[in-house]
Amino acid sequence: MRFFAALLILLPILVFSGEGDALVKPGIPEIRLVTEVETIQPGGTITVGLFIRHDEDFHTYWKGPGVVGVPTGITWKLPKGFSAGPLQWPGPERTKMAKLTAYGYEQDVCLLTEIKVPKDLNSETVTIEGKATWMACARTCHPGFGELSITLPVSAETPKVDKQWAEVFNKSRKLFPSDCPQSWDWSANRLSPDRLELVLYADREIAEAEKLYFFCYDNQVHSDEPQTLRVSNEGRTIHIGLARTDFGPESPKALAGVLYHPNGWGPEKSNWIEVEVPWEK
Repeated sequence: MRFFAALLILLPILVFSGEGDALVKPGIPEIRLVTEVETIQPGGTITVGLFIRHDEDFHTYWKGPGVVGVPTGITWKLPKGFSAGPLQWPGPERTKMAKLTAYGYEQDVCLLTEIKVPKDLNSETVTIEGKATWMACARTCHPGFGELSITLPVSAETPKVDKQWAEVFNKSRKLFPSDCPQSWDWSANRLSPDRLELVLYADREIAEAEKLYFFCYDNQVHSDEPQTLRVSNEGRTIHIGLARTDFGPESPKALAGVLYHPNGWGPEKSNWIEVEVPWEK
């Protein structure tokens, strides 16, 4: 009996929480998979976050990194019957790779993915795995990759909230771009081989419109060139002049990205709104 008691003391104790083991990489003191709940419910949806903490002066890149950098990504390895949606990105900020302006994150960031759980799940625990890729830059750049995982117990009960990570998830969601008002109109114009123009026709005055900044999704816009703004129609029409790049998509269907206002777009909206303006054929 004493032998078995001693054996039980030596056995590992499984402790489940809303976080997986962290990796430490150059420029990244912590990268891990996290969740806002402590269990997985069959037939439900679980949101998994790719959480990244940066060393001082380092940043990683947004989905549209600009003229330098590579966006963070993750390739999921999921149990049978599970399926993952796209990465959900908080709004970006302008950052510097050496002297070049790019788009990314200098603060902690949590990229979210919704994962659907099959109804016929009959295991006691589930492990969600993914191979993350990123580039951490300051004055120098460090491409990185790593295998990440998180294991959670399965329960038919309503999942219990992990308060620590739920707070992180809520902060991340507040930074997601909002939809633009349906009453607003837009146009996109090719002014010359190296210049574009995005025009907003709002139904109200946009206060401090000179502070607006457009982040493009797909490198049609040169991130290291200044943007010009011209306001007319009593602050309701905003012309944003943009420099083109030489390496954007050959035949883009639209000029798409997010428009940033440091004062925000309203009490229920973030500082970024989604913009997608079809190019005329």
